Amino acid sequence: MTSAFKTSATSPAMLHFICGKIGSGKSTLAAQLASAPHTVLISEDSWLAALYPDGIKTITDYARCAGLLRTAMTPHIAQLLETGVSVVLDFPANTLASRAWMRSLSQASALSHVLHFLDIPDAICKARLHQRNQSGAHPFQTSEAEFDAISSYFVAPTEDEGLVVQRYTADHTAELPHIHRVIAAHHSEFPDPITFTKGTALTVGAKYAGPEGWDNWFFCTLPEHTGGWVPSQIIARTSDAPSHGVALEDYTAQELNVRVGEIVAVLKHLNGWMWCKNLLTQQSGWVPTASLESLAKPVTP
Repeated sequence: MTSAFKTSATSPAMLHFICGKIGSGKSTLAAQLASAPHTVLISEDSWLAALYPDGIKTITDYARCAGLLRTAMTPHIAQLLETGVSVVLDFPANTLASRAWMRSLSQASALSHVLHFLDIPDAICKARLHQRNQSGAHPFQTSEAEFDAISSYFVAPTEDEGLVVQRYTADHTAELPHIHRVIAAHHSEFPDPITFTKGTALTVGAKYAGPEGWDNWFFCTLPEHTGGWVPSQIIARTSDAPSHGVALEDYTAQELNVRVGEIVAVLKHLNGWMWCKNLLTQQSGWVPTASLESLAKPVTP
């Protein structure tokens, strides 16, 4: 554990795209993501309504017009990303082809991406769709029959696509792992981290008292290791021998070296640190919470 990390005022641009059926909350989430600094929102519905007023009556009409729009938008989106502006695409990333196109935009600029997957049941989507139609606020009216027809083309993302995916459930929360971006570089000062298995006897020393506010970390040693920092939550101690403890689970103090702009999946959060997996290198370790920002937003329907 070390406090020697450097803060960066800016982060590289990123491409966000969203997978979800009609009524799942794609546009709501897109607007929330686009509220971040240096980020623009590009909405397919808005552009189609402006370019083809009363011109989209069938699924075939939509496919033709949407294809033309994507062709026209590709160089514009690429230029935005290349100039350092993050982009939120409020386009349905609901098929293999659409997601391949969207990912190609980030690959062309060598930038990171996140696919936000709204995994919402059809019944909830249809209820929201009915409310949306009644409100008249959306530029397009979609019947339940059209919902079923359009949803027949829907393909949920799979690991084979190689995408960075943040999944959201029906209660609008992001599931683990939570996708974060590195906003401050971190480099470990401990090349030989303490590592042990559940049931290992530990000698418990001083509690960490640095200025960062990392509470409940204790310096523990083993007979064969000079020691390292361990969270109090995994140490079982008795009141008559507080300097002796037993590990409640497997543990390693391995820290993860990260650079600004890298994308990590957060699997655990303890005492000001997060256990992360770098989605590029596949390496895992602890990173200070202050070095990361979440790319998942709560969806408010």
